[in-house]
Amino acid sequence: MSKQKSTRLVRTPLAIGVVIGALLGSVGGVVASTNLNSIAVCANKTSGVMRYLAKGKCTGKEEKISWSQTGATGPAGPAGPAGATGAAGATGAKGDKGNTGVPGEAGATGATGATFQNATVVALTDAAATLTSSQIISSRLFTITPTAVRTLTTATAAEILTTMTGESVGSTFEFIIVNSGSVPNTATLAAGTGITISGNAGVTATTSATFMGRVDSTTAITIYRTN
Repeated sequence: MSKQKSTRLVRTPLAIGVVIGALLGSVGGVVASTNLNSIAVCANKTSGVMRYLAKGKCTGKEEKISWSQTGATGPAGPAGPAGATGAAGATGAKGDKGNTGVPGEAGATGATGATFQNATVVALTDAAATLTSSQIISSRLFTITPTAVRTLTTATAAEILTTMTGESVGSTFEFIIVNSGSVPNTATLAAGTGITISGNAGVTATTSATFMGRVDSTTAITIYRTN
């Protein structure tokens, strides 16, 4: 009596997975080289043995099975550490000249500078004299060559104020007396009505003196010697 061997095919998911793994190992190079989006195999309906389907169709005894080659997109990985700072790049070419800027605002007006008036020489005779308001305000320069002591009297404050233009308290004027005589012949400035002289009023021989008048009020002027 002979024993008959019978085989029973058990198709389980594990068996199919093993077969698929083996199949993929043998055809991986083909799949990679053809860059397929899915993989197709023909599985024998009786034995479960599968073969890679490169082209064509499965036979009537086989069942076509396919699955995607590309899996689902995995989650994003954590951010990598910052890379090292790169070396400084080369200096770029010089750019074009920029447009002219908008003119700035005008600056504030500066303070008024000193006013220098012209002077006209008044040559006095060798005698006592009265310096008129016009001579004091406009001419402003007196010369005398005395042979004796001489007195030079100013015009009155009222006369000088009348000659001045736009005068007010604090307004000033200036005049010079030059003594070209010899020692001891002094020319002495004397005050007219409403005038007060402050300082040395005598101008000695071979010297000059500068006097500045200041308006103190509508009726009074003080004349100061400034040198």
